[in-house]
Amino acid sequence: MANKKEPKKPSELIQIIDGYAFDYDNMNYTLYEVGQREAVIQRTRIKTGEVKEYADPIGFYSDIKGLCNACLNAATKKAAKQANVKTLGDFIMIMEQIKNEIVSAVQNTSI
Repeated sequence: MANKKEPKKPSELIQIIDGYAFDYDNMNYTLYEVGQREAVIQRTRIKTGEVKEYADPIGFYSDIKGLCNACLNAATKKAAKQANVKTLGDFIMIMEQIKNEIVSAVQNTSI
């Protein structure tokens, strides 16, 4: 029987912006949505009342540019849905704000 890989913990990942982080190996970069949510018993789907951290994988990318673009797309869609955006202008405004957050995070990193 193959060993099941344990899910990543948010503290083990590299944060990009609030709610998104990544990890890497010798083959690719993995983008995760991170945060907290109420724990659920898997078999019964009953909520336990305990709040736990989570890291849900979004996708795998061969380069950092693809990872950042995927982060921008995922974060924009989530923010637009939460804000109940109804116009293209509002959607683009949210996208620009998130893009600026990502660019700021990259610029604040010393290389």
